[in-house]
Amino acid sequence: MKRVLKPDGKMSIVEIDPNTGRGKRLKICERILHTGAKFYEPLDLKKKMEGHGLEVLSVKYTSLGYFLTVVKEPGPGKSQAKEAPTATGPNVFGIYIS
Repeated sequence: MKRVLKPDGKMSIVEIDPNTGRGKRLKICERILHTGAKFYEPLDLKKKMEGHGLEVLSVKYTSLGYFLTVVKEPGPGKSQAKEAPTATGPNVFGIYIS
């Protein structure tokens, strides 16, 4: 993902928290159906993004999971980006890239 972001580019990821009741039920369904889905705990996803050279701007929790917003390091001579806007709602899952 870092490769496709412009310098100072932002990305928000919506993920289901496997520690919640809903997340635990989805993990059980995934084990039964073998869909290949992997649900990351917020701290694990944060470490994974930082390991790929992205700076984590925020982690915001919702009733369905959480939004993790990251930014790619700014280009030479540029200042750091502000937090990306995040969508909210019961059926919002995916990635926001700017």
